[in-house]
Amino acid sequence: AAVRTLAVEAVRAGLGASVSVSLASMAGASGQHGRPSSGHQERARPTHFVALRLVSEDILGQVRELQRQFVARDPLFRRCLVPLSRLHTALLLTAVDAERLPAARAACQEAGCHIREFLGGECVRLVVEGLGHFGESVLHARVRTEPPELLDAMHHLLARSFMRHGFPVLDEVAQNWLAASEGPHPFQGHTSFIKVTRAMAHARTDSEWWASKALRITDQDVLPMKSTVLGTQLCTSFELLGMVGMARDGYYPRLQMQGLALQSAAEDVDIGEDVDGVVQADTLHASASSQAVEAAWAASSSVRRSCATQAASTCAGKRPRSAKSSASSGGPLKAARRGAADAWRAGLGGLLDLWPQVSSCLHLDAALCLARSSRAALAAVRGACALLVKVVLFSVGAGRNPSIGRTIDGLCEPVAEWPMELHDLVGFVSQQASTSVAADLGFAAEAQERLFGKGLEALHNAVRVALPAVFGRGNVSIVVDAIRDISAAPSRAVAETLRLARPRIVGVEGLEAVDLIGWAICARSLLDARVLVHTRLGADLEDAAHFAALLHDLPQALQGLDFQNVACPMSGFPVELLPLDCEAFGTVVLGNGIRGSMCFEDFLAKFPAFPERVAIVRAALGSEGPWLHPGEAIADAFLVKFPGLAVLQLDLSLRPNAAATDVPFADVARRLVQRGVCVEVTRLRCRAVQYEFLRAALDNAGAAVNQMCEDEPLAVYAFSHPKYAWPFAPTQSLPPPSGAPAR
Repeated sequence: AAVRTLAVEAVRAGLGASVSVSLASMAGASGQHGRPSSGHQERARPTHFVALRLVSEDILGQVRELQRQFVARDPLFRRCLVPLSRLHTALLLTAVDAERLPAARAACQEAGCHIREFLGGECVRLVVEGLGHFGESVLHARVRTEPPELLDAMHHLLARSFMRHGFPVLDEVAQNWLAASEGPHPFQGHTSFIKVTRAMAHARTDSEWWASKALRITDQDVLPMKSTVLGTQLCTSFELLGMVGMARDGYYPRLQMQGLALQSAAEDVDIGEDVDGVVQADTLHASASSQAVEAAWAASSSVRRSCATQAASTCAGKRPRSAKSSASSGGPLKAARRGAADAWRAGLGGLLDLWPQVSSCLHLDAALCLARSSRAALAAVRGACALLVKVVLFSVGAGRNPSIGRTIDGLCEPVAEWPMELHDLVGFVSQQASTSVAADLGFAAEAQERLFGKGLEALHNAVRVALPAVFGRGNVSIVVDAIRDISAAPSRAVAETLRLARPRIVGVEGLEAVDLIGWAICARSLLDARVLVHTRLGADLEDAAHFAALLHDLPQALQGLDFQNVACPMSGFPVELLPLDCEAFGTVVLGNGIRGSMCFEDFLAKFPAFPERVAIVRAALGSEGPWLHPGEAIADAFLVKFPGLAVLQLDLSLRPNAAATDVPFADVARRLVQRGVCVEVTRLRCRAVQYEFLRAALDNAGAAVNQMCEDEPLAVYAFSHPKYAWPFAPTQSLPPPSGAPAR
């Protein structure tokens, strides 16, 4: 409570004058809204934007209730809802070509430096207050800061940086691109959570489209909550995002994240060498840490009051600085920041006393940022976070060392030349700070022998080095769930490590015909493996009959076998040698124009019939040539070749010069669904203008589509993916972790 009060007072006292001065200096050539330059007129729509994400449970709860009220009034509003995982307030809209993405990241980083300097290292508190509507089709809530000038200032600094790097900036009020000589205009934040255009875009029939278009949002809808506060949130970062696609957590794809706060909470704290590489935690940018700590604090109201009283009394008892000393140390804002840091340290003892309750409410980023505040906090986090990490290891390809060019928001330096790195750091630290977490790590292909050839314990230690060091090396136990894209013909030492690691999924790439026997010997020892994946198999494999040497030695308990990007068609595959427990097979390639593709006539005539136990099939369908057969005939052919078919997983691709109506994808899915087969579209590759048409057609046919932008995002995984949930046989139980610390 004391920290929040000090932060607000610091902003009001220290930033009021500087904001007005900065805005006046940035106004420059103010004037009427001008027309965009000729270079920007050609851009019809923005492609990227900078935003603050809204994650407060209070705000999300209020928005959820408002959405529920509109759906109760008219069920058609359900398709108008913006997913809560995508709630944000945009600070800037721009257009970025694919080849200029590095320049966009540089512009975002430059703006981040200016904004942090302007804010003095403080976070930004957002207030979501009152409803409004754009026309009769968009319902939004107004977003402001305390003080209100901060949001406008951030918009101006972002606009200046992006325009300086040659990127267009869209003026949302005038709906025009700003001219090169034109300054940013006054800015007001908002967050939209109901859009009628979403329902129109997802309409399956003409009547549904017209019904959606008739939906209206009027003044009477927003009048009761014209001035209601939906909630507040402390923001510690902003992000450069893409408009197309979806991140793993349901948000927009992130290009870069920039923190707002400097290390004010730990200012003047000597944490010494006990941090043990705590610099790696600098990437954790506290995306939701402050909010999580506040939520945990609020969960224990009685202790919260005593801790807040202790912190407030500590701050009140401090002797105020004189005007001279405040000026010499950076003015009232600097003094307020130091006071806030003192209050944080004073209340930290109470927080650590509540650690069992607090840790259950925190995510990893919150715990790690707390660990950076002092030695006591670091010790508390290390003592409480004895993590079991379930890892997926994958090769990033030859010649690519993952520690080189690592650009996780530019906030940390990697371990020098370490050949393994944590993938999707944002997703990793967004997990609950429980005893078990998941991590994806990429390793350099040329370092395979170094990482896997020295035994299982050496591999586990390499994984620990790649994880954030704040946890401490001894507190992390490793379980290897999957290893993908091991290079062809692994050495005996690597094969022994694979056996001891007991991964559930193993993948190998680049096998030649001469490598099959050596890999078969290695695969024979993988008794705990449930799925084997073979990718990019060599050009000397002229016939699928070559796989007989491999199939003879495979473990009979294997559940899934996937061959991807094979040089030869699978028409001569020795199906009689499949493992006894094998119930999933892939990948059947038809009309795709890639290696191993078959035409439909060859599929009918030459592809073998599989035993009924094979119930899950993965296939890749494309548009390399015209489909002369109707979708119903293709579907029936799959049922003949796989009489036990229960799940068909499709990877669909449409060439740029092909029309969406040229392919029978939806007809195939509809026919199979009518025959009781579950159709899952794991990937849909086509032009952006065709994507929504095909997605809607497949959805209407009853297929489950791995959707990029939908009200309720649906993740559809291939059976060879570690996150795939097997519908028939239970997944392998995890082996006991090695070196698990006693709790």
